[in-house]
Amino acid sequence: MPGITPELVAAALSALDAGLYRDANEEQALLAAEEAAAAVTGIQSATPVEGILEVMVNGRLCRVLDIDGTAAEAIAAGVVPRPLV
Repeated sequence: MPGITPELVAAALSALDAGLYRDANEEQALLAAEEAAAAVTGIQSATPVEGILEVMVNGRLCRVLDIDGTAAEAIAAGVVPRPLV
């Protein structure tokens, strides 16, 4: 894919090895339990996870690593960040 370099892959793997998704995984388990309870009451909740954006790319909902906030800034300005092109 254009824009995906060995350096980008290495940075992503390093972030994963450091436990980037550990808190997100725990958060998802908590959300799953809340959503199961919400199904009974009709209440839904969503808690954003720091460093992870949910964006639509070509009609698909994707999760994007955004550790330094540059992707969020670009999206807010109406610019698609380079790795998503």
